[in-house]
Amino acid sequence: MDPKDIQRYLRRQPFAPFRLVTSGGTTYDIKHPEMVLLSRRAVDIGLSSDPADTIAEHIVTVSLVHVQRLEAAGSTAEK
Repeated sequence: MDPKDIQRYLRRQPFAPFRLVTSGGTTYDIKHPEMVLLSRRAVDIGLSSDPADTIAEHIVTVSLVHVQRLEAAGSTAEK
């Protein structure tokens, strides 16, 4: 996936939570733009057990070649 596609979701005003879906079927709910660090080849996602918390308990790195699609929260696939 082009990092600019993810960047557009992160910069929406007002921000709208979205889901990142990988080629392996793993999903990550992005509830706060500050929990994501985007680079040209990967996206680092901060995860917390409390969805209102913006301090990550741990971080996962997903290669952009494995990002299959982005979905608006609560909807079916959209790109």
